[in-house]
Amino acid sequence: MTRASPKANEPPAPGCFAGVEFTRGRLFDTDDLDEAREICGRVFNPHHLSLIGPGQSLSAHIDHLPVGPLSLNRLTWGARVRVDPDRLGTYCLISLPVRGTARFHVGGEPIEVSPRQACVIGSTQRFHFEADAQFDQIVLRFEHDALAQAWTALSGKPPPDELALEPALPLAGSAWQALEPVLHMVAACAREAYAPPLLPHVQLRLQDLLLTTLLLQAAPALAPLPPAAPPPAAAALVRHAQAW
Repeated sequence: MTRASPKANEPPAPGCFAGVEFTRGRLFDTDDLDEAREICGRVFNPHHLSLIGPGQSLSAHIDHLPVGPLSLNRLTWGARVRVDPDRLGTYCLISLPVRGTARFHVGGEPIEVSPRQACVIGSTQRFHFEADAQFDQIVLRFEHDALAQAWTALSGKPPPDELALEPALPLAGSAWQALEPVLHMVAACAREAYAPPLLPHVQLRLQDLLLTTLLLQAAPALAPLPPAAPPPAAAALVRHAQAW
């Protein structure tokens, strides 16, 4: 399997998904606000959708590609919009902008989202956002129950009632560097780069890998601890042994 290579000046997120034909999962292409709200609500959940400012006209579409228990979605409105789903409830999202900008509000924290900074939205956090007319995003959806199971597998404990991840995901940071190879593999599944008999197994293992990586990178309580310094007596013994 060969990985599609992004262009030199291309932001990292769209580079991950180069070669994925999102349009084969097109659900709508509309200028009708109510239609966009209703069909988008089938993929995600019911939400408020409104235009910002006078003279705005919608040019919205959404593409939906299932990848086993995950899904990849590409969504744009073609106008300045305000979107308010409140809380996601049963699922979580990673928003990976391709172009344009938006201001997300996740658990009361404002996040400037662009092709240089993605955003992670947990299932229980209050969430709403405003997007400019150019905003075009790839959205990875995964289930809250799967994240909770991954938490328990890593920690040996039940997850907290508010299982929230760090929302800001700079695409020049260490968390992105850990996630990027996993997203390349998700994209390979969406491109059907694996033989059909292998896909169900690969998709499940990819979910495990994605959620484990997310928790270790974006859940402070599960982040790897720095190596502990040896106590002074132990350090002295090590030096004596090395000298000997």
